[in-house]
Amino acid sequence: MSGYRLWSILFPAVPLLVMAWIVWRSPAMGRAGFRWVENRVGRMARQPWRVAAGLVAASLTISVSIALLVRNPQPVIADEFSYLLAAETFRAGRVSNPPPPSWRHFESLHVLMQPTWVSKYPPAQGLAMAAGWKLGGAPIVGVWISLALGCAAVYWMLLGWVRPREALVGGLLAVLHPMLLEWGQNFWGGAIALGGGALVLGATGRLRHGGSIRMGAVFGLGLGILAASRPFEGAVFGLLCGLLWLLALKRGSWREAGTTLLAVGGPLLPVLLLLATYHAQITGSAWEMPYQVHERAYAVAPPFLWQPLREPPVYRHDSLRRFYTGFARETHLEQQSLAGWLRRGLVRKLGILLRGYLGTAAMSLALLLLPWGLLAGDRVVRPIAALLGLFLAILLAGTWVLPHYAAPAVGALFLLTVQGWRRLRSWSPGGRRRGLWLARGAILMSFLGVIHVSLRIDRDAAGNWAWAAERTALAERLRADSAGNPSSQPKWLLLVRYGPGHNPHEEWVYNSIDFAKTPVLWAREMDPQSDQRLLAAFPDRQCRILFLNGGPGELLPCPAAISPAPPSEERGDNLNGAGIAPPHRKDSIK
Repeated sequence: MSGYRLWSILFPAVPLLVMAWIVWRSPAMGRAGFRWVENRVGRMARQPWRVAAGLVAASLTISVSIALLVRNPQPVIADEFSYLLAAETFRAGRVSNPPPPSWRHFESLHVLMQPTWVSKYPPAQGLAMAAGWKLGGAPIVGVWISLALGCAAVYWMLLGWVRPREALVGGLLAVLHPMLLEWGQNFWGGAIALGGGALVLGATGRLRHGGSIRMGAVFGLGLGILAASRPFEGAVFGLLCGLLWLLALKRGSWREAGTTLLAVGGPLLPVLLLLATYHAQITGSAWEMPYQVHERAYAVAPPFLWQPLREPPVYRHDSLRRFYTGFARETHLEQQSLAGWLRRGLVRKLGILLRGYLGTAAMSLALLLLPWGLLAGDRVVRPIAALLGLFLAILLAGTWVLPHYAAPAVGALFLLTVQGWRRLRSWSPGGRRRGLWLARGAILMSFLGVIHVSLRIDRDAAGNWAWAAERTALAERLRADSAGNPSSQPKWLLLVRYGPGHNPHEEWVYNSIDFAKTPVLWAREMDPQSDQRLLAAFPDRQCRILFLNGGPGELLPCPAAISPAPPSEERGDNLNGAGIAPPHRKDSIK
């Protein structure tokens, strides 16, 4: 067992054992101190705007502290590079970019190169990062702000369902939740959909008591945010919340319901029109998203399990072929049989979600009491549990599931947690209020999640993410070499040659949209004629070949004349140039 894995077990286990001992032996311990804190919290809870501002400040403080003390956020997942492309595009005042010269050399995962060069993903995350880039000088600032606002939205949502003190506790749990803390240290989203879903659910809670133009507008605003961030999951969650609201309507309130529905369209329709315009400028059709065009051009596995596999397109690069016809296709095929779906489609996906969201003692202990609320006829637990169960069932029908896919419904999970936490406080076996200390201790343990996440981020940076650090270090080294040698050309063109041992998930070919100013340009090596045309398009750059084959990369000089590559054993041709014999002189990039 690795040292980190042992530590990850002992770190929460020791406080849990201490808490269990206190609950069993001395449940009255610290009563005076807890009461003093709870009285102050109760007074603060009467000022919702003050609480919301405090939660925003706390979230921003924690996110910035982790970045400064543990690891400066850097893109490591292909999705993150794609979102950064969107952020840079919006920051430049563009909707998309024209394809670069010799664009086939710059194809990459999750990026659309034709008819325009753009991220395949919806625009909300890119817009948030572009705003943060403008305001704070770095795209991660937009991530921090969106996460802080998402936590405040969860608090506002809870105020529509539970008492103010319990809503404050739920907001604090959101700020301290390990999964949400990780969303604040990466670029691939989650926080925006969290906020949009919280607005929809919060408006639903308030609309139970009657129609409201203002809450209808909030509902529509939340739907608009979801449409621009996670369209499918957002639409499912919005429909389920709308159904929940309609079922809660009383007789004679249909006129108010009609007025509310009109108010929903107030903010929603402009957002949908803007999205249609965005799609039309990129794909030529208001109804076709960049995601759909990208999947048609590259993907073999469909997004849902009931859909058939697509015919493989002609791939110009072997690493892309291995990603889409290997990992992606196999993931879909594994779930086509009942046994495969149970193993990979149910157990594994549920495991991913449970590990992601039940990462705190407060949530785990509170949700253990969910059956109690269901059997007791809790008017909040029953409908929210049904909503969350239906959403989860639909989510599991997808080929892939990651925690941030469920972001629109995370607010519902915090609502169930708060209800379970309230019941936990009243648990009194043997006439002693053991549940009260257990509920208090669970909140205290939530603060340890910040340390746990920091250790995990530090571990991953040295392990799973080491290749990304290697990529960044190589770019910095080349910049330094150019700056220190005025006689050399200051810009570089790296032809990336992937060997058969390279992991296709570790994609190096991503670039800034400003080719003229970027010091290091990453491109894929292709056939000799295409490579010569690429070099001719960038005559002011020094050329190097970067060979990657599962270990430390090797930096090789580009030959003056690129000789034809030998045929590939797999397909009868060489799609990524890996068969080119390297020159004798080479340098490790380490």
